[in-house]
Amino acid sequence: MIAEVGEVSTGTGKVIPSSKEQVIQSLEGGILTKLYVHEGEIIEKGQILAPLDPTRFASNVGESASLLLTSQATAARLRAEVNGNALVFPSEVLKERSLVEEETALYHSRRSNLEESLAGLKQALTLVEQEPQMTEPLVAKGAASEVEVLRLKRQATDLRNQMSDVRNQYSVKAREELAKANTDIETQSQVVKGKSDSI
Repeated sequence: MIAEVGEVSTGTGKVIPSSKEQVIQSLEGGILTKLYVHEGEIIEKGQILAPLDPTRFASNVGESASLLLTSQATAARLRAEVNGNALVFPSEVLKERSLVEEETALYHSRRSNLEESLAGLKQALTLVEQEPQMTEPLVAKGAASEVEVLRLKRQATDLRNQMSDVRNQYSVKAREELAKANTDIETQSQVVKGKSDSI
């Protein structure tokens, strides 16, 4: 007998055998695609009774897999930043050209910003280091104060400390982001593995 369903409702299904009642339910909810058994039919252990539409599960797995790839690409970039190595992506990430391009552009942009900041400080340091060399002969002749030389040396030390701080902040930020990306990779790997069982 074939009938068109005019209304959809959700609920748990029950098969009532002559000996005792048995509840049948899915671990995951979903849309029923077919019903292979009918009332009064005898079924075997392991027999498929009513498959669910896999579209929702496949979509969830795809979304989690995409998040996993993004986290892997980000982690590869951050490892290169932290270690000062060349940027190398895992083979599965290389298949996603746009992701590789985005992370590569971000890598070069962040490295460029770091180098520009350091270059400005280096230039200032070079100028400040030249001043004591010019001022010290004047101090020997009494034409300049030794305090001025000490001030210039302190300024040079401050610039070196600023350069060190810029490098450290870059490194610390990259390490923090890498730790988060690694956590995301682990989380998404588990999610993909768990959701793949539903398909």
